[in-house]
Amino acid sequence: VNELILKVNNAKENSIPHDYNFIDKILKLIDNEINNLDFDKSSLYNVMNQIEKFDLIKYYISICYGQLIDYSEYKSRGIWYYPFSKLDVYNDKSIEGVKETLLKFKKMGINEIIINPFYGNYSLFENSIYEKSEVLNDCDYGEYGKDYLMCFIEEAHKLGICVNAFTQTFANNSISFKNKDNKYYQIDYNGEKSLGSINYYDICNDDLQAILLTWYKELVSKYNFDKIEYDIIRYPQSNLYKYLEEDVLNSDIEIIDHGYTDYSINKFMTQYGYIGDLKELIRNSKDVRRNWMKFKEDELISFITKCSEMIKKINPEIKITAAVLNDYENACSAYLQDAKKWLELGIVDEIEPMAYTVSVDKVESIIEYYNNLISSYSFRTGISPRLTLRDSIIDFKQIQLSMNNEGYVLFSNNLYYDIEFVNILSMSYHKVNGNDKLSIICDELINKINGYYKFKNNNDYQEIIRLLEEKEINNAIEEISKVDNIGMKNYILNILSKVSN
Repeated sequence: VNELILKVNNAKENSIPHDYNFIDKILKLIDNEINNLDFDKSSLYNVMNQIEKFDLIKYYISICYGQLIDYSEYKSRGIWYYPFSKLDVYNDKSIEGVKETLLKFKKMGINEIIINPFYGNYSLFENSIYEKSEVLNDCDYGEYGKDYLMCFIEEAHKLGICVNAFTQTFANNSISFKNKDNKYYQIDYNGEKSLGSINYYDICNDDLQAILLTWYKELVSKYNFDKIEYDIIRYPQSNLYKYLEEDVLNSDIEIIDHGYTDYSINKFMTQYGYIGDLKELIRNSKDVRRNWMKFKEDELISFITKCSEMIKKINPEIKITAAVLNDYENACSAYLQDAKKWLELGIVDEIEPMAYTVSVDKVESIIEYYNNLISSYSFRTGISPRLTLRDSIIDFKQIQLSMNNEGYVLFSNNLYYDIEFVNILSMSYHKVNGNDKLSIICDELINKINGYYKFKNNNDYQEIIRLLEEKEINNAIEEISKVDNIGMKNYILNILSKVSN
């Protein structure tokens, strides 16, 4: 509570425009609940009663942190969506159900839905690669027939919501995969399937790449997606990078590495002119190790390049996004996932470092790290509310940090049926209208001046408002520089500096 009060007072002192009347009312409710706590009675009833009060206090604190989020319409407020996973909350089996779903997201302030085109392991649209889900057989989407994705995308667009196709690129969907040939699946150094909960495709297999390209082509050709999201766009974890300077790897060194299918081995050996057993060569030559890692990364980049170029050829306006591991250096070396290089090559437009942590400080450090690493490119923070811990206070602190940057994507597939989270997020969001980025920023600032600064500082600021209405940014900056209130001046100048000439 003390930390919250300090943050509220700091926001007030710096003239950050929030609804402090509402925040102060919630703070009073917190005080009342704290004052009513009774630790003198030891009965079970009293203990349970105190627990309920603590939960209510945490809920009120979460609401306040939600109110401290500084929203901006042009920044990302995205969320994963796994349709049909919770039909009693979001029933998408009819056009009416889809509209109801989208309105709930709209009230939460969500402006981008990253929808999974699979229900379980089955595709949600007719295509030549994966079997279509039977769940759609009993659905009716009115003018859209039985085409769920068409209905969802077009109805979302009517509400101004961006729709992004969530594609787990190299995670094999073996159940619905029409071609169940095992040669397409990733094998590790010991001849086993890929480690962990995700089974991977063999990235280096040209036939597999052609199959995936066909799937992406059908997805983008059939539907008017605004964005395509690459996820699982990497190899399984490897430790081979640790031994690139060793001449020979002794037998007691356990190699964790992937890509040892017959197809990939033959492709590599032919390309580099090697003869013999690749696994023995890996152990006995650091040059082979380096070339093997380079070969695999080149194959990954080659696929992303081909896929992105194909998608952009079909729809030049579409954006390519990628969910990437948050530890950049480890991602490059252990997973061959160099997101910075992808941005520089122009094969992805935007990334989301997956900041899966219960630590607020860790999220802040990840944001700072990527701002320094890719200062010329924008990124959204991929945060995971409720994925690891159910704590609204932490959730909304992380969202606040992300909104101070370029926005967030909520990487958790159960948020849309968490009533508490949905309610707090809906309460925290205050819509501001606008079209292009400059108009949005100017309209937001005008609203904040009229709704907050005008009354706080007892000044009408007519000239500043006129200049913002006319989009005369440089003149507006000059005029705002004359404002006496330092907090207001710094807040507005910081925003306008991003769009000034």
